[in-house]
Amino acid sequence: MAKQIGPKLLRLIFQARYKPELVFFSLADAAAARFQDDYPIWQRDVDGDLRLSDYSHRCMLALSHQAFSYSQDSSDLGLAATRISRALDELPGSLQLKEYKRIGLRHFMLVPVSMDFESLVAVMATKLFVQAPPLQEALPEKLDDMLYRIDGSEGEHRFHVTIAPVHREEISGKIIKLTQTGTIDPAKLGDAVKESEESYPPVAVFLDIDMYLESDKIDLGAGKAFVQSAGQRIERLVVGTAEYLLRVRL
Repeated sequence: MAKQIGPKLLRLIFQARYKPELVFFSLADAAAARFQDDYPIWQRDVDGDLRLSDYSHRCMLALSHQAFSYSQDSSDLGLAATRISRALDELPGSLQLKEYKRIGLRHFMLVPVSMDFESLVAVMATKLFVQAPPLQEALPEKLDDMLYRIDGSEGEHRFHVTIAPVHREEISGKIIKLTQTGTIDPAKLGDAVKESEESYPPVAVFLDIDMYLESDKIDLGAGKAFVQSAGQRIERLVVGTAEYLLRVRL
C-alpha cells in the first residue's frame, strides 16, 4: 500500500487586533522602517495602512490602524515562527499598544488523496453527515459536492473550521488567490501562479482552521505562547481529521 502523502500548508495568517488610535498614523512609518531589511518592498494604501512584502520568501507584514498581520504562501513553519516572533517583540512597543482585542492563527491545509473527487465526496459525506433514512430521503438523491463548517471552543480558545473535498481547479480559483496576497513579485506573477497550480494534487481534502482568542483585554505578552500552542493544536486537528476521514496514519 502506498504511503499517504501528508498535509501541505498552503497559506498561513497571523493577526493581532487592537483598539484603533489616532496616534497610529504618526508611529506607523517608523515602526515599519524597522522591518525593511526583511521586507524590502512596501506600499501604502488609500487608508494609510502599510504593506511590507518579501517576495523571495513569499511573505508579507501588514500594519493598519486596528491590526497588524503576517501572512505567507509557503510551507516553511520555521520562517513563520521567526517572522511572527519578531513582529510580536517589536510592534506593540513601536505602535504604543496597550492590549490586544483579538489574536488569531489561521492555516489553509491540503491533504492529497489517491481517490477521485466523487469517491472523496461520498466518503466525507458518510463520515461527517448524519445518515438517518428520514434525512437521506429529504436530501437530493445525488450529492455532487459538500462543505463541513463548525464554530467551536476549548476553554478561552475559539475555532472556525471548514473541511471540504476539492479538486485542483478549485484551489487556485476559489481558495488561494495568489494575485491578491502581496507575497509575489507582480513581474513574476504569471509564472508563480502556474508553478503553484501545477504543484496542487488533482484531488484533496481542504482544511481551513482559524484558532483565536478574543477579549476586551488580551495582555501583550500572550502573543508568543498563543502562536506556539495554536500551531500545535491546529496540527493535531489536521492530522486527526485526515486520519479519521482517510483511515491512514500520517
